[in-house]
Amino acid sequence: MIRRMRSSLRSRWLGIALTSTLALAGCQGGGPSPSVAAEPTPTPPPPAADEVIAAFLALTGDPDLTMHVVEGGKVTIAAAGTTDNVSIDVDMDIRGEDGVGSAVVDTGPANVTFDMLLVGNRAYVDDDGTWTELPDYKPSTPVNPFAGLTGPGDVTYRGHDIRDGRRVHHLSVLVWLGGDLTLLADQGWTETKVDYTLTTMTVDDQGAPIQMDFSGGVSGRYQDLSATAAFDVGYQFTKIGEPVEIPTPS
Repeated sequence: MIRRMRSSLRSRWLGIALTSTLALAGCQGGGPSPSVAAEPTPTPPPPAADEVIAAFLALTGDPDLTMHVVEGGKVTIAAAGTTDNVSIDVDMDIRGEDGVGSAVVDTGPANVTFDMLLVGNRAYVDDDGTWTELPDYKPSTPVNPFAGLTGPGDVTYRGHDIRDGRRVHHLSVLVWLGGDLTLLADQGWTETKVDYTLTTMTVDDQGAPIQMDFSGGVSGRYQDLSATAAFDVGYQFTKIGEPVEIPTPS
């Protein structure tokens, strides 16, 4: 029974970022006479909090958003007095709700590394150069981790600072980003509810996400047993808006 639960969570997690440089002014040389150092170019003031949130939502709300995502996380499953951990690392190019990349799933006793393709709510793994479909794949978590955001009320602004010479803005997400829990019914879950959620992230002046940390927990019944699942995932985002080629399964 626990093995079936692991399989469901792994399938769920299979379904389950930009730098900008601040300019520094140089000195302008004069002619034969002594040169006078130019005034440094002033750093522009930070955008207002609502401007940052609006830019972030406009960018991540694009249904065809492209980006490169590196994520690493752990699922802790408890049921019938037993606790089990599954670690997952994913490196993926995303375009909308499609993606291609690689994953490592570590159940403790063993780990599995594979290349994967997600297209049209179907999942495929690379089998010696051929994309082979996973027939039991039932996605409940969107490929785009921001797909659950609906408006400014879902996000709060926590301030800004300078990191590695650039300004970053800190946001918190006030809603659950772990996907539609009703879809877990296909995997044997019932009475499922969110117990807690905490999502924080950094974005740049243009609202482009840089990194995100998501943690959350759900509880309910799995195959008629009381069960909980806790998620802790870190994301790094790069190459936002750059072209992404998604292979055609063959």
